[in-house]
Amino acid sequence: MKTNYGGCWNFHDGTHTYEDDFEYKITSLDGKWLCQITEVGQYLIFNEKPNYYIYADFKTESTGCNGPCGDGYSVSLMTTLNDCQKAVGTVYGNYWSNAPFFEIMSNKVLIPPTVVSNSFCNKITLTAVGCTGAQRFFWEYSTNGNDFYKINISTGFNENYDFIKENFPLLKNYSGNINFRALIDSDSEITGEEIYSNIVSYNIIPCSPNLVGSPEIIKPSCFQGKDGQVTFTFDRDLIDNETFLLNLTQVVNGNNLPPKEKNVSKAEFLNKKITFTGLESGNYFLHYQTFQNNNTTPTSDNLSDLFFVDQSKALKYIINTTNPSCYGANGEIVVEASGGTPPYYYSINNATKTPFTNPFTSDANGFKGSQILTIPNGSYNIRITDSNNCIEN
Repeated sequence: MKTNYGGCWNFHDGTHTYEDDFEYKITSLDGKWLCQITEVGQYLIFNEKPNYYIYADFKTESTGCNGPCGDGYSVSLMTTLNDCQKAVGTVYGNYWSNAPFFEIMSNKVLIPPTVVSNSFCNKITLTAVGCTGAQRFFWEYSTNGNDFYKINISTGFNENYDFIKENFPLLKNYSGNINFRALIDSDSEITGEEIYSNIVSYNIIPCSPNLVGSPEIIKPSCFQGKDGQVTFTFDRDLIDNETFLLNLTQVVNGNNLPPKEKNVSKAEFLNKKITFTGLESGNYFLHYQTFQNNNTTPTSDNLSDLFFVDQSKALKYIINTTNPSCYGANGEIVVEASGGTPPYYYSINNATKTPFTNPFTSDANGFKGSQILTIPNGSYNIRITDSNNCIEN
């Protein structure tokens, strides 16, 4: 904070005797007068957020009346600084004076994490929040709350810094509490006004295995079938006493259905792959994390991107008949099949299925094939299947 005045002794009790006097007050939101924790030149820094600033400069009477009617004064008033902590007051009254201009900031520039967001496994984004200004924030970390290590990174107001654990050899295998703070340098041309920010604490937890590439998807073998499957590949094996908990969730019309759950041991985690079967076509996502030491130490909690299990084309067919031309002659049944997964098969009156003798073809609309059956006069039950034994519903 820059000001023409220095020292807490400039705080006044707010009473005036209508003679040369001034009131200079910086308070918290509840009206408590604040005193700076350090002062170098014209820089003042508080250990809590200032919310109000009032400056009033009173002059002696000049009109000869009793009471305050003859006072000349100017007032600069700053109220409710909110997050920005910076404003210019208004000046008014019978007497003009140069009211101080203030850039107000406290050392509480780091926002503590919530209970939900206080854990990370490898990366956390840190930010010193407040007004745009010349201040620089030099970051440090500590795992015991006492010994802080310089990170050799500085940021400005509202500039993000991504702390990545794997970049620090001392933290390679570390799990537990970690504290962050920033040394605030208000003016690079002045020495001694630097002050440490408040401290924020996070919890480093082990990282879950990471997904490698996209899931391998096998769509259901038949239209509206429920035998699709998906295989996920991860980047590491499980360690001793570590288990893998995975939930595969289908999303229908924006709603999550009850998930398919797997609890996989190290011995079951073969080739770093896990497969879910019995899937119908639809949108899915995977929720996964591991637990160590008999489920007492969780790793990072992760969600995959949404992915889609496609639908197989429906098997369809039409049947055309040609009656015998003469008594005792044979007629024809012509079957035209499409979709599904060729080759196609037919059976007559529930007899053994027989492959189509004509080769199937394919175009932009999928597969198709035909079969001509020359058979005597009579009634027949025709059933068409494909290579997956799918039938038309």
